[in-house]
Amino acid sequence: MSVAEGAQGPRTDQFAAQRVWESRDGVPGRACWVVMRRNLDGSELKWYLSNAPADTPLATLGGVGAMRWPIETAFQMAKGETGLDEYEVRGWVGWHHHITLALLAGAFLLQLQQEWGEKAAPDHAAAAEPGGPGTAAAADVDLARFVDLAGPHPGPQCRCHAGPRQSTPTPA
Repeated sequence: MSVAEGAQGPRTDQFAAQRVWESRDGVPGRACWVVMRRNLDGSELKWYLSNAPADTPLATLGGVGAMRWPIETAFQMAKGETGLDEYEVRGWVGWHHHITLALLAGAFLLQLQQEWGEKAAPDHAAAAEPGGPGTAAAADVDLARFVDLAGPHPGPQCRCHAGPRQSTPTPA
């Protein structure tokens, strides 16, 4: 089967699968698949267990097993670019929050990479050029519109203002 597109073309391997039962300490466990994969020349044999349903076709078992390397690569990228492995939490809720946000950030970066191309940004003005990303917003921007969109701040003592603060005279 051809399982993925590699750098030198499609990766084609031989697959076989057999339904087996897990065994731990001599005690039979749940039914699962043992999937075997080897190169076309028979030199490199790999195998893994799968908990897929009994009616899963061999093509699906082989395709999912071939996704291991891209998934590992994605996790390595997320560790380096979004800090997936840089958490200091005291409980499961904090850990879940960190992992979720790091994976969302990774998905966002992947989306940008796919839209913009491999390493280059789209053809926008450079930061030093007029209208580039380093240029301040136009002076005629209606800030009140954005404050209205955001709504009131949930904090008890915060008030949002659309323009410069006006001082109010205090009674003497």
